[in-house]
Amino acid sequence: MIEIKKLNFRYENSIIFDDLALTLHDGLTYTLVGKNGIGKTTLVKILSGVLKSNYEVYLDNKKIPKKQFHSLISVIFEKTDENFMFDNVIDELKYPLLSLGLNTYDINTRIENITSILNISYLLDKKINTLTISEKEKLTLALALVTNPKILIMDNALSFINKEEKIIILKFLKKLDLIILNVTNDIEDTLYGDNIIILGDKKVIINDKKEIVFLNEEIFNSNNIHLPFIIDLSIKLKYYSLLDKLCYSYKEVVDSIWK
Repeated sequence: MIEIKKLNFRYENSIIFDDLALTLHDGLTYTLVGKNGIGKTTLVKILSGVLKSNYEVYLDNKKIPKKQFHSLISVIFEKTDENFMFDNVIDELKYPLLSLGLNTYDINTRIENITSILNISYLLDKKINTLTISEKEKLTLALALVTNPKILIMDNALSFINKEEKIIILKFLKKLDLIILNVTNDIEDTLYGDNIIILGDKKVIINDKKEIVFLNEEIFNSNNIHLPFIIDLSIKLKYYSLLDKLCYSYKEVVDSIWK
């Protein structure tokens, strides 16, 4: 479990975060949402060490240095073209593993496993400048996972991947034994995580199971965030007694109504 406490950040004369607190439990996927300009990317940059800020970090209830915390994290930012150091995909994937001192067998095994899971093995012989935006996003995800981090933070990292592939990736990530913080502008991502975090004015408004957060429409409305369409539909159908639960897909809605 990771706990962030007393996080404060000021930009010029504006207070961005005031005593912000955030708790992340092992093995859970958190989807962090908030209106545009509220500070989502700023929070990612603070947690990853790109921006300096005052805060405390606790790992399993023990206070740890920020440097140790940053070593546990892999971060994917939205601008994928700025993330690469090499011309070739294979060299890009090998570099972080060579930095860890792994032998050739372990390096090849890790690369083979992660590229197979993400269905990008066909990219290994390609040059990065020939990849599509979607392929670059998948490569960036592979780079983040290949080092076996404890925490994966994504800042709109899957925005150029088509919906079907994105759902497959989010479901795959949810199965991993690590903390995932998916910071996104796509409210539909909230359907595929465990918890929803709503970032409001200077602090976290709520951090709870998605089943609980979705039922609190007022929190979404007061923070200028719309519900995912299927959740909004479920709530309306529940009001007319056509459903007795929230549904997370059209198939669930149809099956529940016609059961």
